[in-house]
Amino acid sequence: MSPASLHPRRVLLGLLSALVVLVSAGEYADNEIAKTLEMRAKVEAELFDSMLIPANFVGWSLETTAARVMLFDGIKKDHVGLAPRVSYLQFLHNIVEARSGPLRENEHAYANTPFMIRLGGNSADQGCYEYHDSDPDSIKNGGLCEKNMTSADLRMYDSFANGSANFASVANATAGAANFKTTFIVGTNMAIRNPSWGAKEVAAMNALGLFERGVVQGIEIGNEVDSYFATQPNAKMMFFNGYLKAFAGYLDSYIEQGLPRKSIQGAVFADILRPMWGTGLRNYIQKYKDHLNSISIHGYPLTKCMHVGKEPEPVPMSKLVNRKASADEARRYSPFAKMATDMGIPFVLGEANSVSCGGEDGVSNTMGAALWALDFMAEMSKIRVSMINFHGGPSGPYAPIRYDKWTPNVQPLYYALLMFTEFSAGAAQWLSSSFAGETEDSASHAVRAANGDIRLLVVSKEAHAVRSLNFTAEIAIPEDAEHKYESATVFWLRSSVDVLRAKKEQTITYAGQTYESEQFGKPSGERTGYDVPLTVDRDSITIENLKVPHATAALVVIPARARPRDVDTAKA
Repeated sequence: MSPASLHPRRVLLGLLSALVVLVSAGEYADNEIAKTLEMRAKVEAELFDSMLIPANFVGWSLETTAARVMLFDGIKKDHVGLAPRVSYLQFLHNIVEARSGPLRENEHAYANTPFMIRLGGNSADQGCYEYHDSDPDSIKNGGLCEKNMTSADLRMYDSFANGSANFASVANATAGAANFKTTFIVGTNMAIRNPSWGAKEVAAMNALGLFERGVVQGIEIGNEVDSYFATQPNAKMMFFNGYLKAFAGYLDSYIEQGLPRKSIQGAVFADILRPMWGTGLRNYIQKYKDHLNSISIHGYPLTKCMHVGKEPEPVPMSKLVNRKASADEARRYSPFAKMATDMGIPFVLGEANSVSCGGEDGVSNTMGAALWALDFMAEMSKIRVSMINFHGGPSGPYAPIRYDKWTPNVQPLYYALLMFTEFSAGAAQWLSSSFAGETEDSASHAVRAANGDIRLLVVSKEAHAVRSLNFTAEIAIPEDAEHKYESATVFWLRSSVDVLRAKKEQTITYAGQTYESEQFGKPSGERTGYDVPLTVDRDSITIENLKVPHATAALVVIPARARPRDVDTAKA
């Protein structure tokens, strides 16, 4: 045995991995001997939907005050000389770069569409712009001004956007990095029922040119306003009509301070389960569509929030990986997404993740959550959701990236966001597809990019004991296809132990690369794909018996024509 293999860190990781394997049977509802399941996919030549998957489908959501830690590691009142976190810029750049596709065929064409960071959450309804303790709305005087938002925050957004716009020149950026754009949606306090605080912030944004230069793309008025009856009873918005009246007053105040047209991310509802609110949404969109740039409803399939003083039950992994948390969840949101898009307003999940109220340790920060997210994003995109902002940071189980002071902790969810961005890159559109077999929780999806590339996403996430999926796909080729298909490459998302409960300690990799904390956002390892045998007939492509191990995901790329690759390929 070589000395390198006896390194204490390697020994510790080996012991942790062995422990995970020993206890992993506990994640299964069925402890029988693991077996291989058959999964057969049929992909039609016809499109499922004419809508293109937006390049910026993947976004992030942060609490307004958490942004100070995530973007800058704290904030000073004068904000002089403070530089953005290079590692956080790098993490965003990785996702933006993934828009060039898994074969990197659209080099640097990906940077034109801004990466969206939504700043909101509960903290938005606790913040007031440059208030003083002597103000009647101050929390010290019984008001709701608890967190002081200042001009330093606005300059921080500006500086961070400038950092991304000049990222190629950052000393610690990856070689060959491109400049890219970042923009923000900023939440304001509606619970306080005093629009002057938000109007002051809008005026300050206008004075700094944040709207004009695209640093701030929009404003939210309130957060989860449909839950105010429970969370903000003093706001007197028990019913939708009360919200409409308050919204009108806020909007007028913001317009007076120079808010541009199409600058409101509207609704900002917690859920779709408030009947009176849902039925009023159509009239709301019709009335305010000249001011709306999107409609936002939040999306969490599971919760650990406390209700009526009752302690929440632990959230089991089996509920998260079940298709009810992805496909069924999308079906619930479908009528609202269709309504908004049919009326010309994009529908977004402005805040989303696996388990609301911070996530569930041992579930939201595991490979299972990453696999759920892949299936969730696919199903939500199919119903015309145009963006999902994954919430969290700098702490909490469900954050894609966490920070311990200067050191980032890369969670499995982050890898899923990278993988889905590559899968859906290049103006991709959903192909009509179906799958069948012995699986209950696993899924497959298919897209065709504008250049003709066909991509398959196979997500192996069975809650019961499974060794692997034996995946077979039959893919129809359009009769008038201008491209020929001769080869396929698979890129894997997996952990070193292939169990749902694997955390970052078990070495998560995507396409052979990892983003461990020591790299500060840069990928480590050589990007690697593997050849996949396929049979091509005049009107179809067949992939047979691709072994997809348990708790992994496969991105299969079938390029439409021969092109140079920047990846090492090896026989699978």
